[in-house]
Amino acid sequence: SGGAPLRTFAYVAGGVGVVGFGAFAIFGSLSNAKYKDLKDNCPNGQCPPSSAAVIDEGKKFQTIANIGLVLGIAGVGAGVTLFVLSTPAGEAPAPKPKRTAELGVGFRSVQLRGTF
Repeated sequence: SGGAPLRTFAYVAGGVGVVGFGAFAIFGSLSNAKYKDLKDNCPNGQCPPSSAAVIDEGKKFQTIANIGLVLGIAGVGAGVTLFVLSTPAGEAPAPKPKRTAELGVGFRSVQLRGTF
């Protein structure tokens, strides 16, 4: 059908988004761990020159995490959009039947009839 290629792209884009969110979680955690190590080992926020490699690695992890977040948001957003666009246009819904109720009161009887 006409929506099949869009549906495939929706799954691919959604997959890219999930991988992006995964990268954000992993590299964000690694970046936070580096930051915590530096905070614990650098008195008054002043790190010795020997910590330059750890600082650079933390910045690299944070950059990768940020890129992962952007890819995650864009991928999942594109995936959802493509999925919705690929949904086949269905037939108009059938009209709902009328619901009626009748109450009849007679000599020694009560009746309730209806269509539900």
